[in-house]
Amino acid sequence: MKLALVVIVTSIAAAGCSRVNLGQRSSSFGNQENPVAPGDTIPNPAPPPEPPVIQPALFLSYVDTTAAGGTASTRWLLGNDSDAPFTMHWTLNSGEGWPGLPLEGTADLAAYSTQAVTIPVVVPATASPGMHGLTILVTRPGGLEYTSEGVVRVHP
Repeated sequence: MKLALVVIVTSIAAAGCSRVNLGQRSSSFGNQENPVAPGDTIPNPAPPPEPPVIQPALFLSYVDTTAAGGTASTRWLLGNDSDAPFTMHWTLNSGEGWPGLPLEGTADLAAYSTQAVTIPVVVPATASPGMHGLTILVTRPGGLEYTSEGVVRVHP
């Protein structure tokens, strides 16, 4: 009886097993040249992040307002989206033909960087209250030019 029970249990166990040839490797565990299982390898590192998006010129805000005949401090953000430092030339102008404009200057920009620039603008004594437009033109290496619009607020 014991022998019959052992035979039955062994038969059931053998039926549930699949044949494995230990001399061959399954393709899920690599190959003869690289026997390491794919799950055991170190994954490739993620690619480096894309460089940041940096605008060549942006008007930040009209920090202060001024009366006609005063000076307004305009703030601009100049940017370098390249991997090399350079000196950016800028020209600030008003479409209203204000005296003293255009103003010109430069900013030294490191690679992938921005720099805030404050440009004082003398508002003519004849300027009416309200918002008055400004345009900054920046020149990048190779002669590439970009513009950005800003404002000066003149209060009564």
